[in-house]
Amino acid sequence: MGDVVGDVLVVVVVVIVVISNEPFWKHDKAEFTALLVGSTISKPVHTNNVAIADISVYDSTLYYSIRHTRLKQLEKLLFVLDQGNIIHQIHITAPLQSKVCWGKCTSLPQVCGVWRKVPVLYQQYLWDKRVSIVLTTALHPDGEVKGRVITTNDKHKETFTTVLWSQSMKGEGGRANFFIDPIGYTIYYNITLARPFTGINKLALNQERITVSVLYNRKTILMDWVYEADGIINGLWMKLKKRTLRQLTRGKLVIKVNTQTTKPFSGRILPRITCGAFQAVLSSSEVTPGKRFVPGIGTAIFHLRQNGKLDYKIGVNGMTRHVQHISLERGTGSSGSGSGTRTRHRKRKRSDRNLMKHFQLTHYDGFDGWANGTYRKPKLKDIHLLLDEKLFIKVSTSRRRNSALRGHIIETPYHERSHLFTGFPFVIRARDNGIFKSSGAAYAWLALDSGCQFHYQILLDDMAISQDHKASAYLAKYGSHVNSPLNPGFTRMIGKFHSSIISGSITTLSEDLLKALDVGNATLRILTGKHPMGILEASVSTPNNCWKLTPDVSGIDTFLVGVTDHDFQKRTQCQFENRYYEDGETWAPKDVNSCKTCGCERGQVRCQWVLCPQLSCNNPVHIEGQCCPVCPALEQRVRMSIKQNITCFFEADQRWHPAWTVWYPFLHPFGYSTCALCSCLIGKNAWNCTPRTCPPLSCTATVNKFNMSHCCPECLNTNKPTDASDTALVLNDKNMDGACNFQGKVYQNGTEWFSNVMLLGEPHCGTCICMEGKPKCRWNKCPKLRCRAKVRNKNSCCYRCQRKRKKSDNKTGRRKH
Repeated sequence: MGDVVGDVLVVVVVVIVVISNEPFWKHDKAEFTALLVGSTISKPVHTNNVAIADISVYDSTLYYSIRHTRLKQLEKLLFVLDQGNIIHQIHITAPLQSKVCWGKCTSLPQVCGVWRKVPVLYQQYLWDKRVSIVLTTALHPDGEVKGRVITTNDKHKETFTTVLWSQSMKGEGGRANFFIDPIGYTIYYNITLARPFTGINKLALNQERITVSVLYNRKTILMDWVYEADGIINGLWMKLKKRTLRQLTRGKLVIKVNTQTTKPFSGRILPRITCGAFQAVLSSSEVTPGKRFVPGIGTAIFHLRQNGKLDYKIGVNGMTRHVQHISLERGTGSSGSGSGTRTRHRKRKRSDRNLMKHFQLTHYDGFDGWANGTYRKPKLKDIHLLLDEKLFIKVSTSRRRNSALRGHIIETPYHERSHLFTGFPFVIRARDNGIFKSSGAAYAWLALDSGCQFHYQILLDDMAISQDHKASAYLAKYGSHVNSPLNPGFTRMIGKFHSSIISGSITTLSEDLLKALDVGNATLRILTGKHPMGILEASVSTPNNCWKLTPDVSGIDTFLVGVTDHDFQKRTQCQFENRYYEDGETWAPKDVNSCKTCGCERGQVRCQWVLCPQLSCNNPVHIEGQCCPVCPALEQRVRMSIKQNITCFFEADQRWHPAWTVWYPFLHPFGYSTCALCSCLIGKNAWNCTPRTCPPLSCTATVNKFNMSHCCPECLNTNKPTDASDTALVLNDKNMDGACNFQGKVYQNGTEWFSNVMLLGEPHCGTCICMEGKPKCRWNKCPKLRCRAKVRNKNSCCYRCQRKRKKSDNKTGRRKH
């Protein structure tokens, strides 16, 4: 009976996963962590570089924050399974690597990013501890450091963290986490070390005495003797001096771990890894809960530096009185409920810091303005409460001296297009329909990038989200009803609120909505189950020309700004021989003796000489009206074909080719491809192109590299792609709607990637983007080189001439100048 029950339970679990298609932690933030070292690579790397990663998965979106010990020339972040299968890879570019300090720098570089719409299968792999992350560099393309992703429940409690590295080049490293009790001045810590051992059993490790010490200016100020238990080193320091706490807050302390089997590990104690900002919506709902609407709203954005300093940008809008005071408050009550009870409002304590010093009015005769500055000396309790989301900001005016506006500071997730969110956000105020009026408020950052992708980040205050937990955000054309079946293109659901913030991107918007955003005829509405007409509403606008190009928006075109429809069409057309050609159209010049093929590319005429195949005969013959010669044995047959009009029309080069001739295919805008050969089918007005035969490969086809000087692919490395069975499950996942299967790999809708592909045997490389299930690519054109020695950088499409090395003096070994 027990076996039967067990079987039934297993079947039920499988059925639930397949039908629901979402994990049980979908709307609850799941936290993961990883420690990356060189010894865990399949072929261990001799390096002392270390990286630590914090990963959060929320609503099928994965946010990663990585701090490393200055890995040089980072290239990729790989998510791999135990067998080495790559399930996702991200190319690390300059925007992903945040610069944390300038000049004399004691901080560590960070890598931040987002993986949106993670398939449910991969989320389950994360939960089952089957996923590892790998950082590749130019020196180690297969990976320099690697670490397994494991679950954690302590991230929200963590205040400080340390990347531990060793002078040993054995691929060792560690991580130290610090938890603060600001009331009793006590610090709890746990340390995890990754070190390769040979011939040492687990019992010997547990009996190893470890010394943990804290140094300031190389002087030991704290020391502890502990033992490792189950791979973790735990300890605490009690009743610390205020001077030590102050030095800890400023990032001036170093922790050192001495073991009996390895060289010492050390690292600077820095605030917890944060890639996103800390933001707050300032409204009167936090000050006067349950009462009628009071004018005025504000926004506050904070960024925590690794040296403990706090950059802030605070703005107020719609004020009716002069702002006199802006300060931080330490809330010791419940911070996440948003209930607005009197008990919570009594439990406040003002911080000593006044942020009013840098406040400037937007207009000299108004009351609105901005306060931009840096909180240079926050206390340990401020940092702790900020990371624990128990810090508030308050604005006082000449009329409401106690508090006019108040907001709860929460950590907002990282957005990959946050640099587009500039200026003051759109203020979403209460909507008065005569029956209900909310005292809540919100603000939204909205932006359209050059590829016409719509990016958003919307933050509600606690009172707005507490009205109804089933809140949703909609973008609509002004005057249209949300979810109207008559005009489905007039509305678009942005997302559902499962907390006080939603953040993400929409790949495509309808032409109506894009035009409404351009002319300022769009509205952003916050709806709830009780109030389907909306509780909050704002008029929004984002100038763009995307609506002029729909439905052919590819996401990778270069759009023209500030032009009319007529100007736009005129700029993309080409004029040649008193005739206009559309963008992408090819033609042969009217002169029959002209051996050129031309094409229109964004208003520019591009002509190329006909490229003739190399013949295997001697003394080839030129026939009048033909660009390429033929072998003497076929001369009579070709002439007869021309006389009897036995030809075929090739659309790409817009030419009639006689039978018994061969030619290279013309592929606009790339030119002639030498990796395929075309010929007419005798007796038919048809042609056939045959790619060059390539030898079989010894590696998997999806990890090939195409050599730009040859037509055939060659093996790149031994990394394996995702299993075919996993690929099928991923494509059927609802989080992968609009995904593209390109060259055997799956890309999410809106994802960009660098790719090498073969077109009729010709290699081309460039940038591709997945747009609603269809990959759109823009290939890079390479210049023709006249040199013999050619080289190509790893991340470059085109070859370049190799620089000549200067000759050296044989006697002195020095280069001649």
